[in-house]
Amino acid sequence: MSYQRHLVPQRKPSPINGFMMKRPFLGKRYSRLGSFHDYLKEPVRDKARQRIIEEIIGREPLHEIPCLCKRSDRDILLASIDRWGLPCPSVLCMHCGLIRVNPRWEDNVYSTAYSDLFWRMQMGQLDIGQSRFDLSVRRAEPYAHYILENLDLSGKNVLEIGCSYGAGLHALKSSGARLIGYDYDERMLETGRHFTGLDLRCGGTIEALRQEDRYDLVILRHVFEHMLQPSDELARLRKLLHDGGLLFIEVPGSLQVGPEMSDPMKLFNVFHPYSYTLENLSCVMRKNGFQLVRGDEHIYSLWRGTLEESDVEWQNPVLVKRILGHLSAMERGRRLAAFRAGMARIPAIFHSCLRKD
Repeated sequence: MSYQRHLVPQRKPSPINGFMMKRPFLGKRYSRLGSFHDYLKEPVRDKARQRIIEEIIGREPLHEIPCLCKRSDRDILLASIDRWGLPCPSVLCMHCGLIRVNPRWEDNVYSTAYSDLFWRMQMGQLDIGQSRFDLSVRRAEPYAHYILENLDLSGKNVLEIGCSYGAGLHALKSSGARLIGYDYDERMLETGRHFTGLDLRCGGTIEALRQEDRYDLVILRHVFEHMLQPSDELARLRKLLHDGGLLFIEVPGSLQVGPEMSDPMKLFNVFHPYSYTLENLSCVMRKNGFQLVRGDEHIYSLWRGTLEESDVEWQNPVLVKRILGHLSAMERGRRLAAFRAGMARIPAIFHSCLRKD
């Protein structure tokens, strides 16, 4: 298969429209002329999206971001919009198989969006009630089971970075561990303190380091894919761990399968600067002094900090082909499901027309 027509040339920073003119690998639906996912049915999400369009897109410049492998001179444009219908050029590095948003906003623009708009788009609601909290705890049960199946946390110090309102930590409350969480959204932290009674603090890795505590386990659940400078964060995370301590990372794997990933559009998110497979996540982690203990393509993964950073062979043409094949198969499956759903509606439409006559 030839991918030439989907290649994005490396060039100086340019308007996003220049990238939108390239044909996305996954087809017209994934261009600016395509449609967004049905996430935006809730009014709160749609209003947040409109504010991003009005206040950020078109006003803030975009910048070329090299791949973490530093060696790629060829990218394939997979999609030009994300799940929110926002301009989001998601490209696949042909050297290592890492998906990234390129070009993207400056780091401070993301900080501004996180402070006010991201939560509204992610949750579709402004307030967290008991039912929503209980739902989040139930959704955290698989991750909690994974942790407790592999680790004895009794008497251990456990830290979660990006804990939101603490539902994930609450799922570990019976483990016998000392649980601490950090997040930058004070409103969510206050909600979490109310529901969990846990020690939830404002901040991230920098603020956690100031306390001079060290931890047996540090948890990143759906946080690492949001990190704009992963190497800087990993350096701080190593300092937060005791000798022999473990880091747990959960991210939406680019190769994961299942109902939650039946639509490729869900993979693309302007707030996910990088999208990982277990293989290229391992490259990033080894480069920054972490060794894989256990992991899968979901991705659930456990890492142990080492004394030294490792040299990494990033080039992986087999992984590149595997990702392209996986995304193509997902898109074919989505189109078939949409076709079948449309055919199933025909009898009802026909009978409705007869009744009108």
